[in-house]
Amino acid sequence: MRQDPEIAAYPAAVLLRIDPQNGEARDFLLRSIKPLTETLGYDDMPPELAVLGADVCGKLGRGASAAIPALTRLLKSQFPQVRKAAREALGRIGSRP
Repeated sequence: MRQDPEIAAYPAAVLLRIDPQNGEARDFLLRSIKPLTETLGYDDMPPELAVLGADVCGKLGRGASAAIPALTRLLKSQFPQVRKAAREALGRIGSRP
């Protein structure tokens, strides 16, 4: 059963964007990297959520290395803002395809 992206990690992702030093949000997202990565792979994901997900992965740095394949797929998005967010996230994680 597919999880709704907003339910999977959205609240913690928003909190991490507001306060990048929030340890609880960071820890939650690191534990939830698999569902977050899976949501990035949905073809019908709204571009705003894809940007948010990529941004959060970038803020998690190397801890989000499991998201590299999903972020790499986002580089082919039809939306320029999604491609840009994916490139930046991959750079922060330490992988430039």
